[in-house]
Amino acid sequence: MRFYLIGFSFLSILFSCGRADTSVFDERAHTQSFELKGLPPAKDFNLSSPIVGHATFSSLFTGHHLVIDLSAAFCSACVGLANDLKYDKEAQRWFNGERCSFVTVVDASDIDKWLQRVGDTSYAAQHSYSVDEGIGGVSYAYGVDIQSLPGIMIIDRNGNVVVTKEGELPAETGKICSE
Repeated sequence: MRFYLIGFSFLSILFSCGRADTSVFDERAHTQSFELKGLPPAKDFNLSSPIVGHATFSSLFTGHHLVIDLSAAFCSACVGLANDLKYDKEAQRWFNGERCSFVTVVDASDIDKWLQRVGDTSYAAQHSYSVDEGIGGVSYAYGVDIQSLPGIMIIDRNGNVVVTKEGELPAETGKICSE
């Protein structure tokens, strides 16, 4: 199975036209993977942040699940979710516990605007990274068709997508991250 990576803006044009034919995508497949405790490799990405430096999805796993928030600076709902996390101490406990880690991912070209909108000292900013492959590339690498932002994916240590939700944190987040 091949995973094709494209920029989010090109992806949104394809979906707005009602056609997303994967045969038109570039032949480059994302091959970097990570393995945790003898489990099969999961898709990994190199992430960058002007605040916290470089990371990969595998390095961000501190628990059993990774909550990935795919966002953009132009998206008011994304900024709203980031602002909600500033004050939601329960969600911050979920994401800093043994069960879950949290990361916001934006396109590399969008990171500076994103940090301006959410404030570089906020909870979301401290967990924000950019990815060169674009947020569309991240969702497609995991086989998820995110068409609306914010797009939330919760993946397990095997790299399997457990839950996806567009527009808000999934209702299952608390249960997955607090048990």
